[in-house]
Amino acid sequence: MSILDTPWSVGAAAAAMKNAGATTVIRYINFRNSTKLPEKRIEAAERAAIKAAGLTLALVFEQRNGLPQDFTTATGTAAAVRAFAWARDTVGRPSGRPIYFAVDNDVRDEAFFTAIETYFQAVNAKLQNLAAGAIATPVGVYGCGEVCSRLKAKNLATYFWLAGATDWNGTKPFLGTNAWHLFQADHESKVAGIDVDANQPNPALPDFGAFTPTL
Repeated sequence: MSILDTPWSVGAAAAAMKNAGATTVIRYINFRNSTKLPEKRIEAAERAAIKAAGLTLALVFEQRNGLPQDFTTATGTAAAVRAFAWARDTVGRPSGRPIYFAVDNDVRDEAFFTAIETYFQAVNAKLQNLAAGAIATPVGVYGCGEVCSRLKAKNLATYFWLAGATDWNGTKPFLGTNAWHLFQADHESKVAGIDVDANQPNPALPDFGAFTPTL
């Protein structure tokens, strides 16, 4: 259980996680936390604790990214702006390290796929515009295999993180392509008292976007 994702702050547990064998923590960027997940967004103090513990970070943006209406040009543009700024100013993401954008659903409807592609077109366009400041941001996607496959085919994402539900659309076939970077293989574990998911890296693509914060 070396690559962990969690919607909970790991700041107080970062050293214990490192001692338990963790190497990377994947944490969230969003616009606002919910009452159900009040610690979902990574903050500066947590980033500092993760760095001090010798862990690396990876980032995923998610804010209600599960329904067709969540995926529009406007929401994609806003997500890109927020993710870029938070990753730079709060987390210290180096240039060239990806940010994943979540599609948290088993997508099967063609209209839904069209909405997702529209969203990722906007994400890419805005991040390219923001890269004028020389901070390049590759786009990653978290989702089912069919979403990953379609975004890959249209060059709308270059990093692919498969959700753990292997019955989701296209996930088993995409796992067989060796084009994926991470697979969320183990749900609802605990490490150092924190609820986490454990992720399996692809040995063929070991660089899934982890980094040491520059701040």
